[in-house]
Amino acid sequence: MLTAAACTSRSASDNTPTTDVVSLDAPVLSEGVLPRPEPDEPIVIQAADAGTLQIGLINNKVVTVSDDSTFRFAVSVVDQSGAPLDVTTDGSLVVAPEHRISVVGEGLLPNSRAVAWVFSTPRRLGDVRVDDNGSFNEQFPLPPDLPAGRHTTQVNAIDVDGDVRSFSLALE
Repeated sequence: MLTAAACTSRSASDNTPTTDVVSLDAPVLSEGVLPRPEPDEPIVIQAADAGTLQIGLINNKVVTVSDDSTFRFAVSVVDQSGAPLDVTTDGSLVVAPEHRISVVGEGLLPNSRAVAWVFSTPRRLGDVRVDDNGSFNEQFPLPPDLPAGRHTTQVNAIDVDGDVRSFSLALE
């Protein structure tokens, strides 16, 4: 099951290329490669001084990452009606072509943007505008031709300090 101890946290400065991290135009890399989190070990990539992180699971449906300030991402898989689906016992989000990745972000740079990805092969799920309060709530459709198997979803945004925050989770 997901716990704060299961979180892998890396500094954004460890990732290359740095310009991609700042622009959000490509997935954020972990040690120069696409992150591939284990089901019970989400990967968070952030600035070295971004603070202590807490990973949580709400009602066995929503995976969250937050810090001691106002930053928070909440990620789930929702069905066609918008109802969140259970996380597996090993911590994976289970998807089907008709599902969507639901993401809520808070404590972000107002009027910036957040970007969601899915990969083994990177595919941009979409962008969303962060509102005047530094928040967003969006559901991103999965590509209809996403092959069955293990994948990663990643959400990236800029926090109020101007640093990239990236959260990667295992999909199956």
